[in-house]
Amino acid sequence: MIGKHGSEYGGLTLRDRRAYRRMGFTSPVRWSYDGVDRYGRARDLSECDAGFTVRALNAPQVGDKIRLVFELTDDHEWVVDEGAEVRRCDKGEADLFHVGVRFSPLTVD
Repeated sequence: MIGKHGSEYGGLTLRDRRAYRRMGFTSPVRWSYDGVDRYGRARDLSECDAGFTVRALNAPQVGDKIRLVFELTDDHEWVVDEGAEVRRCDKGEADLFHVGVRFSPLTVD
């Protein structure tokens, strides 16, 4: 076993630099930018960020603020964040993109 968020892979020690451990989470996801809804698939989630995969001609850009909604069932959705910031967007095969977002800070009055 290796440290808090590390793992061993083929004799190499890999360390996860995230502040919070991500857990696998799959769900249809809807993300919106400039009032246009687009769809993808959630892949993981933590206390402050999430990752999802989307097929799109125009992927979100790092720094974009997006609305993120997990569609839990046909009748229930979870509006995760109205202003999640895109922190990573890596192009995969064809028109597939792997997107990482950081949730906006919560404020309590």
